[in-house]
Amino acid sequence: MQTLPKERRYETLSYLPPLSDAQIAKQVQYIITQGFIPAIEFNETSEPTELYWTMWKLPLFGAKTAQEVLSEVQGCRSQYSPMTKPLLSEIA
Repeated sequence: MQTLPKERRYETLSYLPPLSDAQIAKQVQYIITQGFIPAIEFNETSEPTELYWTMWKLPLFGAKTAQEVLSEVQGCRSQYSPMTKPLLSEIA
C-alpha cells in the first residue's frame, strides 16, 4: 500500500493526493447536487495553521453548475497573486 509523505495534515481534504481539474469539477458538482451552497475562501500565505481565511465574495447561492463555481475560483486567482490558494467550502 502506498502512503502519502509524512507532513502536517489539518483538514479532511489535506489527506487527498492532488486532484486533477476534472476531479475537482466532479467534487464541486457533488456539492451542488447534494443541495449544499459552495463558497470560496482564500489565504495568501496558505499556512494550514492560519485559522481565518478570507471569503471570496458571498457564498454562491445561485450556482447550478460546477463551471460557475470554478470560474469564480479563477476570478479569485486572477484578482490576487497566483500563489493564492483558494479553498472551496460548503454551507449546509
